Amino acid sequence: VKAPVETSLLVGIELENYVPLSASSKRLMGMTVAALKQVVGNDLYHSVGDDPSKGPGPHEKPVFMMPLWACDQMIVTPEGEEPPDLCDPNFAHYGLKRADDRSAFVKEMGDMELTAGRTYTMGFWGISQFLDCIKWELQKIIPFKPIDFNLFCGKPPVHLVLYTLQPSSAGESRHLESRKNYFFRFALWSSLKGPSAERIRELIPNGGDNEMEIQRRKNPRASQHRDALSRVFACCASERPH
Repeated sequence: VKAPVETSLLVGIELENYVPLSASSKRLMGMTVAALKQVVGNDLYHSVGDDPSKGPGPHEKPVFMMPLWACDQMIVTPEGEEPPDLCDPNFAHYGLKRADDRSAFVKEMGDMELTAGRTYTMGFWGISQFLDCIKWELQKIIPFKPIDFNLFCGKPPVHLVLYTLQPSSAGESRHLESRKNYFFRFALWSSLKGPSAERIRELIPNGGDNEMEIQRRKNPRASQHRDALSRVFACCASERPH
């Protein structure tokens, strides 16, 4: 980190916008949150966000956030030293690991001060049994029936985030944008179910065309469908002569 972290650092997933959920989707989401709590513990914060149509802002984005000790591994590299290679075959044996002693790991992580100059490398795998990012599915929530990510997130991407929250003098408990201090915000999607071409160009101004070509090769049928829709609506979107 480049500056000391004064308050608790949270890690998790954030959506770009509020996603309306049906009653059945809400039940599935409740089952999903319960399953993840069994792995990472109860000290997590989950919110479906605020519906902008219900009233004026500020509005909270949908989030699923966990304390830093919910990670499975932490490696602290002193300033001036080289952090471990993520492809190192011995990577899983480095640093502190929650599987070795959960209570000791939670205490160590809770007491850890994130100071400037050090490199902190975190490993997450406990929740991977439920999340298949390549297929863009949730698994093991319902036996033998995967759940499409888009049922909860609406459409890709989702954002992997690290942030702290500024205290609220008004007693605000929501994770509002005005309270967040982002350390990391990373857009995530699968090439099998990627964002629209327009959204990719917004996210990757100089490399969007390369990503779209990857998606076409990974999922040609979906790309053909998007191309056909683009041709159908081209007359509506193109500039008309005066």
